[in-house]
Amino acid sequence: MSWWLIVLIVFIGFGLLFILSHYYVTYLIFTKFFKRQKNEKILRLAYHNLNEEQTTYLKESIRELHSHPHHEIKIKSYDNKILVGDLYKNSSDRIIILFHGFQADNYMNFGVQALYFLKHNYNVLIIDERAHKRSEGKYITYGYYEHHDVLSWIEYASSLKDIKEIILYGISMGGTSIALASEKIKENKVKHLIIEDAYTNLEKLADNIATTQHIPFGIFKRELGFYIKHLSKTNWNDIDTAKSLANNKIHTIFVRSEKDSIVDISFFNDNYNNCAAKKDKIFVPEAKHAWATLYGKESYLNELNKYLGENN
Repeated sequence: MSWWLIVLIVFIGFGLLFILSHYYVTYLIFTKFFKRQKNEKILRLAYHNLNEEQTTYLKESIRELHSHPHHEIKIKSYDNKILVGDLYKNSSDRIIILFHGFQADNYMNFGVQALYFLKHNYNVLIIDERAHKRSEGKYITYGYYEHHDVLSWIEYASSLKDIKEIILYGISMGGTSIALASEKIKENKVKHLIIEDAYTNLEKLADNIATTQHIPFGIFKRELGFYIKHLSKTNWNDIDTAKSLANNKIHTIFVRSEKDSIVDISFFNDNYNNCAAKKDKIFVPEAKHAWATLYGKESYLNELNKYLGENN
């Protein structure tokens, strides 16, 4: 065998090895950011971002919330997956449905808020997003399939006896899911949407995080798009809130954590400016991504509740 043929075979071999390694590394990235994660990992990562005072405050709120009577609710999604939530009932005709963020625990994101609203005489429904905890689903789609689930939960809440008013509150991916669903909401019992630290577009979010974290995202982007399309059955630009919010007719409160390093101010501005409905905005100083309540505490929640009361 001539030397040039040996060189060619070695070159082709290394080329194939590089391509396969690249796709494998990209698949690992996909599984980290698009596939269901273990509950223990989610909790560990969440508490890692909080200081001791915040951790204690949140744990005490969750403990007190769990002490209130509640029961598990199961519904079917439009694609026949079982979705699960916990319903805390009150002597009220108002219900608030809480939609947590990406790879987040529902009680971690909403333990304080759920307890607050329960004490202020709301019925509270705190749900597990698909591919999280008790709800079925293998892949997280950053709002694409999740926004259909928002509509399913609205249908359930509207069927409850004596409910006259429905409020939706979402954080991060939960907020984006509500924004995407907003133009499709036909139930006139839905009176308010609360959208906290939501992004507008998945591709822009990935680019923004890669830039701020100095990650060479560009070398994985095309291959990651391949896995997104063929495994989670979505595309980068399936998640875009501009059109849906432009057709939104429901009063919307936009919440911005001012120290959010994941969803920057441009996303907040785009969501707010594109929203055609009556709208308000709340800025929470010093708050990090998805933790407006832990930084703003009662003052933030009181301001939020004021807007909900004013627009009855």
